[in-house]
Amino acid sequence: MNQIRIGLDSYCYLKTFQAGLMDPDTFLDRAVELGFDSVMLDPAWGRGGLISDKDTTHLAAALKSRHLLVVPRATSNKAGFMASEDSGERAVAYYADRIRTAPKLGASIVRVVGGVRDYVMPGWDLPGRLPRSAILDRLIAALSELVTVAVQEDVTLALENHGDLRCEEMLRVLKDVKSPKLKVHLDVAEMVGFFERPLDTIARLLPHTVTMHFQNMKSRKIHGGWEVFVCGPKEGWIDLDEVARMTKDQAHDIIVFDSAASQTPQKEADTTIAYAEYMQELFA
Repeated sequence: MNQIRIGLDSYCYLKTFQAGLMDPDTFLDRAVELGFDSVMLDPAWGRGGLISDKDTTHLAAALKSRHLLVVPRATSNKAGFMASEDSGERAVAYYADRIRTAPKLGASIVRVVGGVRDYVMPGWDLPGRLPRSAILDRLIAALSELVTVAVQEDVTLALENHGDLRCEEMLRVLKDVKSPKLKVHLDVAEMVGFFERPLDTIARLLPHTVTMHFQNMKSRKIHGGWEVFVCGPKEGWIDLDEVARMTKDQAHDIIVFDSAASQTPQKEADTTIAYAEYMQELFA
């Protein structure tokens, strides 16, 4: 039987951090108060550039004193896009720094995102100028480079389906990189935006999954399209009870993180409590 740990992603409190109502230490305290045994966070706390020795030393001590396991991640808008001509090298260096920092924090997994969204957004129009296959080839090359660093540090990379990679694309990346050090960070709701059948995608990616973002989503029709948004654990399109059963049926260990985002500090507090109670009930 596998071991399931439950954790809290600092992204759940993004608005609270931005309002100056929470700092790294109070976030860790909050995770413990809510009954989580793991956290996912950016060791640089959203600042660009490399992680300082001071931040690393402080965070390592803070985690140890609270008996928390950490999975480091990058802040997506700071990491850059690994498939880009102008920022790919910088993005790889950014992630390599987090991989090298992970062992100092007692971490064996680092979550990564490719940022290879196939829609135009400010400062990012490369998908409109290159075939999708070329974008994926660039991502695979970048991840192959990062896997070399991961092997040196004995760290596993967990690639997220971060609203930018469909199920088939995730499986292609895993196949082409061909390394036991590249696994999946499965967001169980991100496929809603692609109108993939959630449980089908989850079933195909779970055998490769080492970490998970646990949240629910639903959509509504708006002028000119659809809006997809995070909601309460029992309010969305995804049967999270069934996701929990599927997760517990796996033969390997998985860390499941609450990642549900909200739009105000008060909503963040309420939503995080709801998910914490629900996850403890499911994974007890």
